[in-house]
Amino acid sequence: MDDLSSANLSETKRALLEKYLHGELTLNGARRISARDEQDLSALRPPNPLRPLGPRLSRADLPVDGPVALMFEAQTKRSPAEIAAVYEDQVLTYDALNRKANQLAHHLRKRGVGPETLVGLAVNRSLEMLIGALAILKAGGA
Repeated sequence: MDDLSSANLSETKRALLEKYLHGELTLNGARRISARDEQDLSALRPPNPLRPLGPRLSRADLPVDGPVALMFEAQTKRSPAEIAAVYEDQVLTYDALNRKANQLAHHLRKRGVGPETLVGLAVNRSLEMLIGALAILKAGGA
């Protein structure tokens, strides 16, 4: 029973942890990778697929304070052919994004979405997520 004393268990845990940290032990078949290996792997990761296309706008650059949907409409009128969003290899102009969001907003209104209606959006990160969020705002939902 001496092997099960708390001092022995504590020492065993410490020894196991040290072996794991030095890469001498696997846990469920997984080895801890070195900092160098981790650095090499991070170089292989794709860059963030959502990226800003230009400088960030300040409040002074925006038309007037108001609902996001109205500010987006104003931006669409100013530059309909400019790129509004990029995700991986997909691109949407302001005009295309506005048209798609308007189409979905119409559908949402027909389904009863109006002022202060809570609408859930469960999609993977994508341009469709952006279209959905903008459409919910345009329909008056929250």
